[in-house]
Amino acid sequence: VSAIIRYLNEAGLPLSPRLVSWLALMWLLLVGVLVVNAVDSSILRGLGLLVGCALPALLVMRRHSEAERALERQLPEALDVMVRALQAGKPLPACWLEMSQVLEKPIAPLCHDIYLKMQYGGELDEVLREVSGRVPSEDVRFFFTALRIQTRSGGNLVCRLLLEKEKIRDRLALRGRIQAISSESRMSAWIMGLMPFLVSLMMYALSPKTMSLLWTTSAGIRMIEFGLVMQLIGVAWISRLVRIRV
Repeated sequence: VSAIIRYLNEAGLPLSPRLVSWLALMWLLLVGVLVVNAVDSSILRGLGLLVGCALPALLVMRRHSEAERALERQLPEALDVMVRALQAGKPLPACWLEMSQVLEKPIAPLCHDIYLKMQYGGELDEVLREVSGRVPSEDVRFFFTALRIQTRSGGNLVCRLLLEKEKIRDRLALRGRIQAISSESRMSAWIMGLMPFLVSLMMYALSPKTMSLLWTTSAGIRMIEFGLVMQLIGVAWISRLVRIRV
């Protein structure tokens, strides 16, 4: 449960465990009632329950991914601001304040939160450790970890930040190239996933009587069940193939 709550916080959904439990239970009951009343086949009911229960999780995962990409795009600029502030002789809390004033959401509120916690007497190590639990980006967490280690061991923080900035920019450029190369595969996955439904609608428009045999006969219902199961397996497999993480 704690991992789910943390994942929701990283996605920008600060919900309590009790509220999450109630929402999950209500959604499960709603999907169950709709699916049971809509179809008679046990396999189609199982598929409907599976898709209905997976839909909120997919939406949360999409929001988490969007928040992660937004933070990663802003991180090199945030490091530039911190480096300039440090080179100007400002202390570290003032650097966080300047970052919160110069940058935009979603990283600006995060920097302002770190600044306020440090102003109220929090140690940088503890503050960054606490804030890391609400950050969806691994790059940002790596930056926080590197900053904690650097403040403990000492050394030239500006050089460390410049090196970290170059690494992050190289990683973002590599991700962009991979996205461009795999765009054709993702488009093919969308076409292959939507093609059976589009062809079925076209055939129903041309010959409704013939297509109605699919849901009015037992053989047709079994064909729909087999087709949907294979469709879900194919979509899951293709999405796994075209998803490349760097």
